[in-house]
Amino acid sequence: MDTGTDPLAFPPHFPPTTRWEKFFIGVRWLGPDLSFFKKLKQQQAERTHEQMEVWGSGKQREIAERLAHGFKKEVRWPTSVFLPGDSFQVMCNGPSFGMLDDLGSIAVMQQFEEFYGIRIPNSFWVGREHATFGEIVEALTGMLARGPI
Repeated sequence: MDTGTDPLAFPPHFPPTTRWEKFFIGVRWLGPDLSFFKKLKQQQAERTHEQMEVWGSGKQREIAERLAHGFKKEVRWPTSVFLPGDSFQVMCNGPSFGMLDDLGSIAVMQQFEEFYGIRIPNSFWVGREHATFGEIVEALTGMLARGPI
């Protein structure tokens, strides 16, 4: 049983990799089991704001909180509490299956760019498909330290 402190992560069978699993995604009994989305949502809903203390203080905490608030609002997570070990891919996809719509996560990153007056180049995301939230926050902190792009 996952607790609110366990990292948010997709099960090994998701996202689907075979053409038939991809074709039948969302089709009960034929496609991959999607019941885990409910568990991810419940797991994240059990988190409390005090858990954000894991980020310490300073710029990483500021960035983590800004992004977390955006993911709660735009991607519709139950809380704005995300931990360093959480899968960034899971955060972007959200707490329910929606054909992997990424418009909410794009909005979050655009708001981040506007707030900090930077542009995150596409190259930033190369090789980060399986990154944790902590790794993304650390990389963004480094980018901000180097100045606007």
